[in-house]
Amino acid sequence: MTERRGFLIVSDLHLSEGRDPQTGWISPREDFLFDDDFADFLEFHTSAGAWVDYRWTLILAGDFVDFLQVTDEPDDRADLVREGDYGLVAGPGESAWKMERIMAGHPAFFKALSRFAARHRIIFVSGNHDAELFYPEAREAIISGLKELSEESQEGPRKNLDIEFRPWFWFQEDIYVEHGHQYDSFNSLPSPLDPTQIRSSAPAAEEAKSIYFSLGSIFVRYLFNRVETSSPFADNIKPPTRFIGWFVRHHPLRAISFMFTDGGKMLDAIRRQTAGPAEAGTTPIQETSETIDGHDCGADFIQQLRHLQKTPFLIQLKGIRKGIFLLLARKWVLLGALLILLVLNLASLAALLSPLWALLVPAELAETEIIEQTVRWARDSQAPLLFFLFQAASWVIFNLVLLQYRKRHDCSGDLRARAAEISKILHPEYIVMGHCHRPDLQRLSSGCHYVNTGTWTKIFSHESAAVREEKELIYTRIISVAGEKTMDLMKWQGKGGTGRRVNLIIS
Repeated sequence: MTERRGFLIVSDLHLSEGRDPQTGWISPREDFLFDDDFADFLEFHTSAGAWVDYRWTLILAGDFVDFLQVTDEPDDRADLVREGDYGLVAGPGESAWKMERIMAGHPAFFKALSRFAARHRIIFVSGNHDAELFYPEAREAIISGLKELSEESQEGPRKNLDIEFRPWFWFQEDIYVEHGHQYDSFNSLPSPLDPTQIRSSAPAAEEAKSIYFSLGSIFVRYLFNRVETSSPFADNIKPPTRFIGWFVRHHPLRAISFMFTDGGKMLDAIRRQTAGPAEAGTTPIQETSETIDGHDCGADFIQQLRHLQKTPFLIQLKGIRKGIFLLLARKWVLLGALLILLVLNLASLAALLSPLWALLVPAELAETEIIEQTVRWARDSQAPLLFFLFQAASWVIFNLVLLQYRKRHDCSGDLRARAAEISKILHPEYIVMGHCHRPDLQRLSSGCHYVNTGTWTKIFSHESAAVREEKELIYTRIISVAGEKTMDLMKWQGKGGTGRRVNLIIS
């Protein structure tokens, strides 16, 4: 009989607290609302006529769960370390509890996953939002939870589930899967093999390690999580620069109050990481391929792959740039700088409009000495011209800085470029990534296919690479029959439906 195998690759599901087990209300920080759809998706590929004879591998290519957005805390665990209103820290025991909380909030999802795991294979590849899967305690929480659910199902108990965890990438059968956050300096980790750092505030040595928080993770923990208590899906506005504009326009008073409350905590966290994360995780890249992430490549290949990754933004800063950044990352310094810019811009606008004052000011005031002197000064001096140049320069500098930020954060182009480099090193047939939440499909010059498998969350943006509705419920399906592979980038049609190809627009 011809061997039939299939690979289902999804990324960026971002499961967090889900429904409260007691009240049934969905957490305002929850981004994944497709539990039943995902269950149907798995059922379709394991029970439907055309696919029932296939041996499937489900690859969850990073950000499968979102530990960063779990802020609930247990009432009966005094041993777990808390950080005020921001939830538990990212230690081993804390991450295991968060994983249990996520599973409790998504019962339908994990029941479907347990049914799938009873007969097929699951690979977990870590991303930046689920880096806490590095801990054996968090992994064991998933495995034991799925085993417990399988005992309750009609499939009966399964002692040895076919589950693997990969902290960096998965590469087998000419298919390379990586999340992609290591090519985005705002979300990359010092080492994908050991994303931990020493937590100086830990009460005991055995509790000292915590997951390194990148700049993007800090924004989620101290900004997005707080905003989403009243504005759910705020972090789904992509790119984040659009969110900042939206936040200031729609909630100006809250944006101001944020700087005096949670904003101060966020700046403190940024300053701590910039000043130097205390002894980041140091798991070395080994010299033998057998001990590195379970792949079958040589150590030379691993070194080449490692050189493609970007150093975290907060670690990149050196010298004068670091000093200026640390200075501005103080609440009162930043507020003072913003106030000075605001005053200068208002003064600039007033100077530009000063020739009109004589027309706008009532006649009885226009003849006063101070008004006459001001109009004469504006007419005879170079002040309006200088203020105009200041306004123009401020606008140009601001937009250049914003453009550079968006260029660095919108990593779609970086992922394509890195995929091209990876294809030259490992020569796979397919390279699949996620992270940027934008589906993509490219045939590289090497002949390899690069696929970005998008996301299963809601996206609010104005990008044109894909039709807006094509940005969610995306998956990559690779079919192997008698050694011959075919690949499609698909969109799940929802409950009772099937999959269809994603409509991409050339950009």
